[in-house]
Amino acid sequence: MDPYTLLRLLKGKLAEGGVIVSSIPNIRYYRTFTKFVIHGEWDYKDHGILDRTHLRFFTKKSIIKMWEQLGFRILLTKGIHPTSSRTCKLLQVFTFGLFSDIRYKHFVSIVKAGANGAV
Repeated sequence: MDPYTLLRLLKGKLAEGGVIVSSIPNIRYYRTFTKFVIHGEWDYKDHGILDRTHLRFFTKKSIIKMWEQLGFRILLTKGIHPTSSRTCKLLQVFTFGLFSDIRYKHFVSIVKAGANGAV
């Protein structure tokens, strides 16, 4: 089942005040990003971000857009599992944080049914 259909179903099942906590892989994660952009590799794996069973791929921006389109109120969206790559850290410095989302392997979100809130 695609994530949009599943989340629409879950939205109707949430108790009042109930939340959904998600951890979604970031397709723009530094290591995946460089494999694709620099090396031209897009190889599916048995696990990880390019797991062959994933139906959709998300970035921080598209995660936020998904929650908003589905009518959820975003309580938190935060990057987790950052890379320790020095190259990635230098990239952040030289681009003034333009690619700050690529340092996180996943984004965790906490949302509830209702109007949009803070991110």
